[in-house]
Amino acid sequence: KMTTIEFNTSLTNLQGNLESFAKQLTGNEDDAKDLTQETFLKALIYREKYVNHNNFKAWVYTIMKNIFYLVQLYLLLFCYIFALCYL
Repeated sequence: KMTTIEFNTSLTNLQGNLESFAKQLTGNEDDAKDLTQETFLKALIYREKYVNHNNFKAWVYTIMKNIFYLVQLYLLLFCYIFALCYL
């Protein structure tokens, strides 16, 4: 099992790549920083769910993509509901 130090080091080493990927997803520097921070938080919260035989980078990128798509879905639903309120 990966130690806490190994996990944190591996996560920190991905920061630059994650920030670049987040910028591609969001198209916005501030949103990219927020997405990266949220990804770090989720990875730390769900650290116990990571198993060593998986690709750590892919695991963290999947967390980022899932956060991004979930936020997009919430925004879409909010806009839909908001529009219905004024019909």
